[in-house]
Amino acid sequence: MNQNPSPAKRRNVNWLELPDHVVSHISNKPIEIKDYIQFGSVCQPWRFIYTENRHQIPRQLPFLMITTENNFSDEKTRSLYNVVNKRILNFKVRVHQDRIIVGSSHGWLVTFFRENRRFISLLNPFLSVNNEIRLPYVKSKNEVDFDILAKVVLSKNPTSNPNDYIAMAILGPSHCQLAYFKPGDKVWTHLPDKYCLMSDALYYKDQFYCVNQMGKVFTFDLNDDHNPRITTVSPYMDISSIGKYFLVESSGELLLVCRLSRLEVIATNSHLVTEYYYGGFHVFKLDSVGFRWIKVDDLEGRALFVGGNASISVLASDFPGCKPNSVYLNDDYYEKTEQDGIRPHDIAVYNLVDDTIERHSPISSKHRIQRTIWIEPTL
Repeated sequence: MNQNPSPAKRRNVNWLELPDHVVSHISNKPIEIKDYIQFGSVCQPWRFIYTENRHQIPRQLPFLMITTENNFSDEKTRSLYNVVNKRILNFKVRVHQDRIIVGSSHGWLVTFFRENRRFISLLNPFLSVNNEIRLPYVKSKNEVDFDILAKVVLSKNPTSNPNDYIAMAILGPSHCQLAYFKPGDKVWTHLPDKYCLMSDALYYKDQFYCVNQMGKVFTFDLNDDHNPRITTVSPYMDISSIGKYFLVESSGELLLVCRLSRLEVIATNSHLVTEYYYGGFHVFKLDSVGFRWIKVDDLEGRALFVGGNASISVLASDFPGCKPNSVYLNDDYYEKTEQDGIRPHDIAVYNLVDDTIERHSPISSKHRIQRTIWIEPTL
């Protein structure tokens, strides 16, 4: 006898009659945002659960924001690329033509105006309302002009914490200034000049961690504006051929990811061509007791997505096709071709266990493209 209910009976299920503990169990199952949105669309009570808990969903697989062939004719849009299944999403990120995008944090794009780079704005492409935050005008310290906003890191998601977040900015052409902003402030507050040449910043355990270009790590406790507490966590890293340092929180631990790389200038028949090579990665975790870095050889099934604009850790098994114990790097280096064009940005996937590197490019265009950016979808 066939024990399976007919399609008609399955369609007549009254979801409102499910016991609360069953609904609670179901609500904890979705990992990806799209599944959680579908959960919230089933009925009104489930919609209420979705609304109450939408800011507590797990870390999401970040997408790569890119410029495709279709975007060149429309400078107001960008595309999102899924690096796991190697597909471009049917979703357009709309950005004003007068903005330059430099990174993202908690799903918010960090932008500044083309005509005046001191005006910084946060944009959330996943929200239809309340999706822009204008930050104060940035005044350089000691009247020294800067032309580059390198990075902005948010302590919390402004969507769920509109009055309780901190923005930390790395400023200057040589990443020579640190400044922070809190909601309600009229100006950015600059940190002492000696904390300069920063490579990356991360908010971790209620304070900001910053690593400089020599691998020295500092913490910045900014809870007291009048007396920020600054501590040196670790000395310089004695490793050669380090191209860049990244800070990542993974499973509650602080990781220092060291990108090994080198530049080589090759002579061709017509001119010199600069080639950029990855030499893999070293990954260390912080021993918070002895304040030393311990080298790790695997990531316990997690995958790291790192780049100059954002760094994120996810459990690979939550996202089919995501490679565990791997580091995904978006290439933010422009390489000139023999036609003086700009090579599309490669994605390098480095396996920490077997020390192999896989590369692919999300687009094949030889047009000049803007830097690619990791962005994590949020609700």
